[in-house]
Amino acid sequence: EEFREIVGKYGFCFDAEMVNVHMVDSTGNIQEIGRNRSKRVTGRPESREGQMGIVAPWGYGADLDMSELPKAVHKIVQRLRDKGYQLGPLRDCTINHRTGSFFMIHPHVDPLTDGPNVFVLGILSGAVLTFTPDGVDGRRGLEVEEKSWTDQDLDVIIRRRSIAAFTGDARYKWRHGIRAGMQLQAPEL
Repeated sequence: EEFREIVGKYGFCFDAEMVNVHMVDSTGNIQEIGRNRSKRVTGRPESREGQMGIVAPWGYGADLDMSELPKAVHKIVQRLRDKGYQLGPLRDCTINHRTGSFFMIHPHVDPLTDGPNVFVLGILSGAVLTFTPDGVDGRRGLEVEEKSWTDQDLDVIIRRRSIAAFTGDARYKWRHGIRAGMQLQAPEL
C-alpha cells in the first residue's frame, strides 16, 4: 500500500515511453488495443523531449536522504545488509509501477552515478528482466516481443518479492530492460 501511495503522489510517465499494446488472435491477426501508461518514481531529475519528471523527496546520488525513502525500502536495505551485501551508501531508488497488464522498459545501462551495484526487486508482481549486449543492433516492434531484442539476450525471471543483483560486466557492459510481451487470444487453449 505504501508503494501505491508514493506512485500516486510522485509517479510519472513520459509520452515518449508509452507502449503500444497489441493483441494477437488465434489466427495470427494483430490488433492494436491501446497504449499502456506505466509510472516511475525516482529522486533523480529526469526529462524527455521537453517533459520534466516529478522528483521524489528522497533525492539522488550523494544527496539521497534515506529518511525520505519508503519504510519498506529501509527494511529491504537492512535485510540485504544483514545477509552480507556490502551496499555502501544508496545513490538511487527508482520505483517502476505498471498500471495495466503490460509493462516495458527499453534496454539501458543505468547512469554511472548510480554506483557499481544495481538491485531489481519484484515487489507487487514478477517480471522477466532481459540482458542484451551493448552495441548490438536489436530488433524493433512486435519482433522484440516474439524473439527478444537480439539472439544473444539473457532472460532472468524475477518473481514477486524476490531480488536480482548485478555488478561488473552485467552492470556496465550489458543493457537491461523488460519486454512488453504479447497477449494471446486463444480460446482453444
